[in-house]
Amino acid sequence: MEKLHTLWLPRNELEYLPDNISRMQSLDTLVLSKNKLRDIPPLMEGMSNLRFVNFRDNPLTYDVMLPDLKEDVDEEENDREMFGRDFMHFYIQEARKRGSQTFTSVLNVTLDGVSETASSL
Repeated sequence: MEKLHTLWLPRNELEYLPDNISRMQSLDTLVLSKNKLRDIPPLMEGMSNLRFVNFRDNPLTYDVMLPDLKEDVDEEENDREMFGRDFMHFYIQEARKRGSQTFTSVLNVTLDGVSETASSL
């Protein structure tokens, strides 16, 4: 998968992205719209070939707005920026500033010979 250029994963109910996504150095297009992503892995910041990314319609932890770059931006163009590469970088920077990292923990519990697994974010 290191040579993959385009990856479309909309509507897959993804809750997180693995950190090893950053190893996909040839990836230039990544569509992750309409999933259940709560955060963007900071390691994605180093994906220099990534030209287009879409995080639209995900319940991201932080409500982040890009700073206005120009005064007369139409809504469609602004919408593209809000969920694209610039948004991804700005979101990661904001998450760092707020000192937040989301961890997934798994707890195995055994009760009277019955094993159960619970996970939490």
